[in-house]
Formats: sequence, C-alpha cells, structure tokens
Amino acid sequence: MKKVLYLVVLFGLLLTACGAKAPPTPDAAQVQASAVSMAFTMSAQTMAAQPTATPIPPTLEPTFAPPPSPTFPVLPTFPAIQPTATKAVS
Repeated sequence: MKKVLYLVVLFGLLLTACGAKAPPTPDAAQVQASAVSMAFTMSAQTMAAQPTATPIPPTLEPTFAPPPSPTFPVLPTFPAIQPTATKAVS
C-alpha cells in the first residue's frame, strides 16, 4: 500500500512540474504608455464631440396687424320699380 501511495505522490509531482508556465508580468512602462495613450485619445474624442460656435439663423418676428373689421355680406339690390301711368284713372 505504501508503494502505491509513493507512486501516486511521485506521479502528481511530475504532472505539476510539467504544467503550464505562469504568464509573464507586463512591463510597468508599457502599462503607463498605454494609459497615457488612452487618456489622449479620450480627450481628443471629447474635444471633437463638443458643439461648435454655429451662428443662430435670424428668425422673422411676427408683425402685428389689426384684426379685420367685421363685414356684412353684400345683399343684392334690385332696381326700384316706379309706377308708370298708362291710363288715366277717373
């Protein structure tokens, strides 16, 4: 039983020794250069997004006219009929 335990422990150590290597740590200067580059890019994008000094087009001011006076519809006029004497009345 002890031989099996030693073999399992030895096999485990061999597997962990052949495992993946740790990733390399990034260089501090590269991290700082990336941060400065991102900051400049963000500030440039912010400046590009600001509104420009576009002049406001002139607007027409309304002119106040007096309200129209009430008018009545024009009624048709008929010529006055004048009596004409054709016979003498006695």
